[in-house]
Amino acid sequence: MNYEDSVRITINDSVADVLDRLSYLSADDRWVLLMEHLEDVATEIHMDDVLMVPNFGERDSV
Repeated sequence: MNYEDSVRITINDSVADVLDRLSYLSADDRWVLLMEHLEDVATEIHMDDVLMVPNFGERDSV
């Protein structure tokens, strides 16, 4: 499986999960959830907006 197939499967699964969840929400909450999810899927990720936390590993206690 290549990268494009992996991304396509991930997007399809996330959309299916969102659609399954809609029946449990009010109309206003459905709108907000759909808009937020579509924004996440359709917009490009800017690395300046991503929080990166370094892995310090385990340290020996003294």
